Amino acid sequence: MATKAPASPRLVAELQPYLPVIRRTKLFAGIDAQEALQVAPCLGAHVMRREPGEYVLRPGQSISHLYLVLSGEIHVVREDWSGNRNLVASKGPGSTFGDAYACSPSQVPQVAAVAEKPTTLLRLDVRKVMSPCQASCPFHLRLLSNFVAQLADSTILLQNKLRYLSQRTTRQKLLAFFEDRARQAGSRTFELPYTRQELADFLSVNRSAMSSELSRMQADGIIEIDHRRITLLTNFPG
Repeated sequence: MATKAPASPRLVAELQPYLPVIRRTKLFAGIDAQEALQVAPCLGAHVMRREPGEYVLRPGQSISHLYLVLSGEIHVVREDWSGNRNLVASKGPGSTFGDAYACSPSQVPQVAAVAEKPTTLLRLDVRKVMSPCQASCPFHLRLLSNFVAQLADSTILLQNKLRYLSQRTTRQKLLAFFEDRARQAGSRTFELPYTRQELADFLSVNRSAMSSELSRMQADGIIEIDHRRITLLTNFPG
């Protein structure tokens, strides 16, 4: 069995403040703090930082890494030739992105990843995540299993977004999204993860038209709005 090279003091120092975030992720589920530090070198771990407006990924850029958000926020967006942006996803601490494209190098990303706030990221080499290391870490197999489960979650999220976008009206798009958020929260009352503009971008609707529709839905007794807090007042399938 090969001897594992320890994480460099610099990498340990960079990761130490973020270990609570790392351990809460699906990717590192069941892996304790010490094991996370041990496995980091096997994964080609690299800590990187981006300021608001800076790109992590650009459309057409081939990638072989996945990115874990340690702090801040990343917006995954689709940009058209006119510079308009459609919000695909918002990624906060503990979220990952880039994994699906990194696993399929023949597929070139058509989306960009842009820092919305000062952001710290952990970049991991997908090829090393998917291949057991020479040191045969007993927890590397667990990490690989977690990674597969994470990819499945990402697929489901994309399917959900396609369902929202396939609705014919803005009201139907909003209700489909709200119902899913309520189920996830286990309550009719839940917090929106987006601002009004971000929600409009996510659902590919005009912000002004969406705001008007939200007001009509509240007047019709369908929802109650308190800033980002939404309460569904009508029945929805369980």
